[in-house]
Amino acid sequence: HVYNDEFYYASTGKNIAQNGRTCPLIYINSCDEVKRFNYFQPPYPQGWPYLIGVCHKIFFYAKSGAALWPIWYQAALLNKLLLAGSIAALFVLLRFLYPLPSAWGISVVLAFLPFLLHLAQGASAELATLNALIIFALAWLCCSHSFTWLNMLWLALSGAWLTQMRPEGAIAL
Repeated sequence: HVYNDEFYYASTGKNIAQNGRTCPLIYINSCDEVKRFNYFQPPYPQGWPYLIGVCHKIFFYAKSGAALWPIWYQAALLNKLLLAGSIAALFVLLRFLYPLPSAWGISVVLAFLPFLLHLAQGASAELATLNALIIFALAWLCCSHSFTWLNMLWLALSGAWLTQMRPEGAIAL
């Protein structure tokens, strides 16, 4: 894992998927032992644990091999998928702004940044925030080209999603 709060995200996501509540589960020593604090208010937005919980539900209902994995491994798989989606969405965004070789080159550079590849191995919220930021930038671009109610709705929802991933996303807004 990269950061210590990854286990917090994973356990909260599992609690959202199984109980429908964001009550955090704090790890005592390992991933298997959890201690519940009902009175403890989560210190940051619950967008990333909610996404982990949705992913856990999809794996559970699909009865795939990933449904048997621990929740932390499912969150790490989700991070890898979000990195791939971020690279594809960044290419689409840059393709609107720059010529094809520039968009391709910047996307390839992002794909091989060592820090992002390191983050993709864990369950941290940074890649989900990057994905939400790129989706917000796409919505902003579409809204600036065509000011329709659908683009405004996309912009508002992606902005809310960005701030729910990490509070620092409000700075980008």
